Amino acid sequence: SKLAVRDCYGFAWSVTVAQQAERERCEEAVRRREAKWEKYNAARRFPKLEKLKRYLRKGVPPSLRKWVWFEISGASQLKAVSSANYYQVLLRTATERPSDFKPQIELDLPRTFPGVQPWLAGAEGQRKLGNVLLAYSMHNPQVGYCQSMNYVAALLLLSAEQDEERAFWLLMAILEGLLYPGTYANNLEGCHVEMKSLAKLLAKKDPALAGHMETLGCDVNLVATDWFLCLFCTTLPIETAARVWDALFFEGPKVLYRVAL
Repeated sequence: SKLAVRDCYGFAWSVTVAQQAERERCEEAVRRREAKWEKYNAARRFPKLEKLKRYLRKGVPPSLRKWVWFEISGASQLKAVSSANYYQVLLRTATERPSDFKPQIELDLPRTFPGVQPWLAGAEGQRKLGNVLLAYSMHNPQVGYCQSMNYVAALLLLSAEQDEERAFWLLMAILEGLLYPGTYANNLEGCHVEMKSLAKLLAKKDPALAGHMETLGCDVNLVATDWFLCLFCTTLPIETAARVWDALFFEGPKVLYRVAL
């Protein structure tokens, strides 16, 4: 028989009794990690770099991601060097001079994790997610909006405890600081570069698999484009994708290649 459960971000899952027991063991591990982070959280400071890297790879407790991601990603620095109330200014501008990308954003809002996350599907979730994406399209009209950004922004919003401004700065940090330039360009030129890089890595690390895929006529981009555009959040369970992001924000895009391989 199956049990209906929700994960730490409110996503619905149907699991077996054995799977739920495994989830409970994982939740106990999270509590142990929270205890390790406690003194750093209380002081709002991080351990030294090597220890921080180890802590991030072991997983940031979900309750701390709002703070940790904002700091290690560079989002807090982006906000600090920007003009006051920049996010609110962008939203006001979007009401006075609507973004060219608004129709596509509004079309994609209800398609974002449909039927599995009730807050995102509700009025507040749809409004806040739309605001984050509209604000970014006003901030960077060269990129504007690309399908798959909605999924990334949605997980940022949930991880930031529904703080839409914090999700906006995190989205900016990802698109303008972490990912290869042009990843979300109109022609996805940056993503094409990433796919070629991944294909070369695969040929080096696992030539048998690379040769098998070539025999099948299966290009890497058929498999992996969505992984890189959505940063695995539509491929892996949400809690697992968040673990990937824990390392991604600190170590950069090499994490995406390692997970892909």
